[in-house]
Amino acid sequence: MPRKARILSESEVYHVMLRGNERKDIFLEEENKQRIIDTLLEKRKKSGFSLYAYCVMNNHAHFIIRTKDEPISIVFKRIGTSYAYYYNNKHNRVGHVFQDRFKSENIADDKYLITAVRYIHNNPVKARICQSAMNYKWSSIDLYLNYEKGLLLLPEISDVLSIFSDDISIAKTKFIEFMHITLRKNT
Repeated sequence: MPRKARILSESEVYHVMLRGNERKDIFLEEENKQRIIDTLLEKRKKSGFSLYAYCVMNNHAHFIIRTKDEPISIVFKRIGTSYAYYYNNKHNRVGHVFQDRFKSENIADDKYLITAVRYIHNNPVKARICQSAMNYKWSSIDLYLNYEKGLLLLPEISDVLSIFSDDISIAKTKFIEFMHITLRKNT
């Protein structure tokens, strides 16, 4: 039976998730987590997509991107293939690394975008890996909190913060408050 066609986002913004095959851990070591982030940043240069947020857990990873020059299917085929080649080679294995094809949700507006950013940054809190999203090393939250440093690696954070305010100091404060809404509910 053919799989259902992916519905493309009119805004071209997506919340994307990659999961380990059989829900197994595929980002076991810090090197693995850093590799998927580096792969994402490298492919961003070639594909021209914008990256708003990411969070890498042990058995899955979340990304929020806006496609530009290439469709989402091509972007994540490149990312997935590159990481699978690295992972299989490093662990002397063959076969599928990811479960099925990547999953994606369309993000239609700014409200949904900031909600998705909050969701993926709070994923480690929900999984009880840490008590605060601000303490998780393998997400883009630190880039938001350290804005000047963050802009060098992820210039798109300014787009997200501008939803809160045009003044960066006010935007960061409102962003942190917005992040804590979920943190209070989860703890």
